[in-house]
Parts: sequence; C-alpha cells; structure tokens
Amino acid sequence: TSSTPSEDGEDPNREDKRPLLTEEEKRSNHIKSEQKRRNAIRQGFIDLCACVPPLNNVKMSKSVMLEEAIDWIRRLSEECEELDSELDR
Repeated sequence: TSSTPSEDGEDPNREDKRPLLTEEEKRSNHIKSEQKRRNAIRQGFIDLCACVPPLNNVKMSKSVMLEEAIDWIRRLSEECEELDSELDR
C-alpha cells in the first residue's frame, strides 16, 4: 500500500473517512466560527453590564467597560476586607 494520495485527492490510509472540505466550505466554516466567537464575546459584555452597576445604561467602549468592572470589583473586595476586619475586632 502506498501512502500517496489517490487520484481523487484522498489519502487511502486516512482513518477519518469524512470527505475533505472544499476551500469554500472551509471559508464558510471559518466565518461561522468567527461569528459565533464574536457573538459569545458580545453576550459576555451584555452579561457583565447586567452584573456591574456602574456599567448599567451607560454607553462606553469595551475597554472602558473592563476598566470600570475591575475598579468596581476592587472596591467591593476592599469593602469586604474592611467588614471582615470590623468583625474580627
């Protein structure tokens, strides 16, 4: 048995017997995957805005949203530490 591709372009030794994709199918799959990834990121920012009060109903860039969310989380963390220290007294 030879390991060179057959005349139809398929490797006879390939274990995966699914047909090879055309360039157009590969391109289409890539576009769909990229759209899915972007939608997941977009939904993540929507969820973040719903959870972080400073982001509610304010139009800002995604980088500013992340900075604001980080600041808010840090403030919450500091407040928790202060409350913990008050309880320890």
